[in-house]
Amino acid sequence: MKTLITVILSSLLFTACANPGKIESKKMINEVQGAQALQAQQNQQEPALKINASFYIGSGKSVALEKQGLPLIFEQQITLLEKPSSLSQIVNMVTEETGVPIRIATEIISKPNSSSSELMRVAYTGSLKGLIDVICSRYQTEWEYNDGLVEIFITKTKTFSLMALSGKIKQTATINNGTG
Repeated sequence: MKTLITVILSSLLFTACANPGKIESKKMINEVQGAQALQAQQNQQEPALKINASFYIGSGKSVALEKQGLPLIFEQQITLLEKPSSLSQIVNMVTEETGVPIRIATEIISKPNSSSSELMRVAYTGSLKGLIDVICSRYQTEWEYNDGLVEIFITKTKTFSLMALSGKIKQTATINNGTG
């Protein structure tokens, strides 16, 4: 009986020693999966905009603008091989291929002698996000995805309301050029 228990225990011990890589690999896989699940949960819980409700900056709260993640369609592979086309034509081709609506800001289209009228030969294979990055890089523009729409623009203006104490504020400044 003792011999049987000794044989079983020694075989388990040697089996565990013979496959230490498998045990460590499983541990590492479990840790990575746990970390990925935690990150996904945190991404879902955090808002895109955190608002500071305090009058004073030193309150420990802050405004943090965070970019929302892109939908999965932006990671799908796309191949475009087209003749030289303008920015508007390229945007129309991408919208037809992917179904993602893209709007070009009027500041780009209406500008005389703008780079948007220049032709670009499209020969691209990769993700949709990468294609839009390449197009915007070529035409020196930026892009943003909001509410199911890709917007291409040169400048983006954002307005923030700031709370201030009531009353009059007076400020003066002087600049001296010389020695004191």
